[in-house]
Amino acid sequence: MKRLLGLAVCALLALSSPARAQGVQTGTITGIVQSSDGLSLPGVTVTATSPSLQGQRTAVTDVNGVYFIKGLPAGTYSVRFDVQSFQATSMDAIVLAVGGVAEVNQTLSVAGRTEAVSVTAEAPSPVTSVTLSKAYTKEEVDLLPVGRRPQDIAELAPGLTSGLYSLKYY
Repeated sequence: MKRLLGLAVCALLALSSPARAQGVQTGTITGIVQSSDGLSLPGVTVTATSPSLQGQRTAVTDVNGVYFIKGLPAGTYSVRFDVQSFQATSMDAIVLAVGGVAEVNQTLSVAGRTEAVSVTAEAPSPVTSVTLSKAYTKEEVDLLPVGRRPQDIAELAPGLTSGLYSLKYY
């Protein structure tokens, strides 16, 4: 009986070994993101896309510029790196094997700063109201650097021409 029990235990152990050998079915993409002067870049959004992946996976670099995107199925990936004030870059054709780790390090360069300013305004009409006459006081006429004839003073009024003089003195 003991012998039969021992044989059953050995058979169970022999059959369970293929289940333990299956291992990890996914891979990891990892790396370090740095600036062009060699400093680590925290806060970079790293996005991995692939036809073998439903949607996309993202990660953000830590204070040392290190990122990990885990649980990825085997396949060919494209990885994009985005952060404000730096040029966004991407790397294509990254092959990830089952249970493998693909190391993708990237150096980002500073983006050129461009700004565009658009000013839109409506110009006011040059004729907002029609003025047919203008009244000047004697004090105003005395201060003006013009002749003292009525025609000279009338030329100062807006909208008047040489044939339409209308002056009133107070």
